[in-house]
Amino acid sequence: MTKAKKISIIDDRTAFGQGEADEFEKAVKAADGTIVARQYNDNQTVDFSAQLTALKGVGTDLVFFGGLERQAAAVAKRMRQLGLTAQFVGGVMDADFLKPAGEAADGAIAWEYGSPLERLPQGKAFSEKFQKHFGVAILSYAPFGYDAAWAAINAMQKA
Repeated sequence: MTKAKKISIIDDRTAFGQGEADEFEKAVKAADGTIVARQYNDNQTVDFSAQLTALKGVGTDLVFFGGLERQAAAVAKRMRQLGLTAQFVGGVMDADFLKPAGEAADGAIAWEYGSPLERLPQGKAFSEKFQKHFGVAILSYAPFGYDAAWAAINAMQKA
């Protein structure tokens, strides 16, 4: 993929989605990138036609979505339906994104914090314990939450 020249952002105005989008915007600007548009919705939006039509109008070549996976899937699908060929970038893209996005997930890029679980020294063991304990596949942010909880527990014990 070539470097994007016209970058656009959509976020859902939640603490998570807007925070993720704000951090993405900071990273783009720190790399001397250009944000050409920023659109908003709420976390209940199901039709992103208005936002995506506006982004298509400015000739965006990369769309970042800050929000949860199911809405990200709806954005990716609607981009395809509208003929918007911009690169789609979202936050965490697990099964909650991949399944509803279907073919629109092809080529999507995830901007995820931290190293992928399979690259962590204890990643495989952590994933297996998580699945055994909770009965579901590991959530992508679980290792970070686990580490944060233990950092807090250790700090309280030392205090």
